[in-house]
Amino acid sequence: MDEMRRKRIDVLIIDPFVSTHEVEENDNNKIQQVANQFTRIANEANASVELVHHINKASGDGKGEVTADSGRGAGALKDKARSVRAINTMSEKEAERADIDLTDRFSYFRVTNVKSNMSKRSGHADWYRIVSVDLGNGTKWSSGDSVGVVEKWQWPSETTDDEIAIEQLDEIKWRIGLGPHGDNHQAKDWAGRVFGAVLGLDAKADKRKISRLMKALVTAGHFAVVERKSDRGRQRPMFEVAPDPHHPRGGVGSGGS
Repeated sequence: MDEMRRKRIDVLIIDPFVSTHEVEENDNNKIQQVANQFTRIANEANASVELVHHINKASGDGKGEVTADSGRGAGALKDKARSVRAINTMSEKEAERADIDLTDRFSYFRVTNVKSNMSKRSGHADWYRIVSVDLGNGTKWSSGDSVGVVEKWQWPSETTDDEIAIEQLDEIKWRIGLGPHGDNHQAKDWAGRVFGAVLGLDAKADKRKISRLMKALVTAGHFAVVERKSDRGRQRPMFEVAPDPHHPRGGVGSGGS
């Protein structure tokens, strides 16, 4: 604490909290005493103290949502804290919504304020992802090293049919109507390739964007996904122009009578 004051340290981060004491982790009275010591340090050093605490085995990694009550051991630590933030890995459902490959979802996580005594809780989560950054120390004999770095990540906005011009939509419908097109992006006749050609997008690099647009246009009623038998007799989802006529954009009654 004297060193903090001498060097004017404003923030002290302890990671992990369990390494700072040897008391019984499930003893509320003992954990309360340890937490009181960190409160004293914060007050006397006029600094903020952040404790990184592990969660119990029943939470996290898809087992359950991490909350303020998910910390290991006694709840006295959470009760003593002014503010508590929870870190949750992206779930399978969230990955599907964001069109993130399920094998990559562990690189994405959100931080949520789950307890706040001094300010209003918003319920808003900040998203981040871990990316690999090349250190640039490679040689002609080795590829060099890379390190994982956390960066802010923005949740993709919901795609709507307003993002495509009427002329482009008509062109896509005409091309889709010329022959069968699969709904699965792994199909050789994937309808997304038509979208890419008309909209100037790369069917591989922009796969997620195209997929979101296709879903939005199905929701809007312009297209439909229908199970059809292939030449081999297997059922597979096909992306087709919806059979029903569409009203002009803006809803029923738009345009001339």
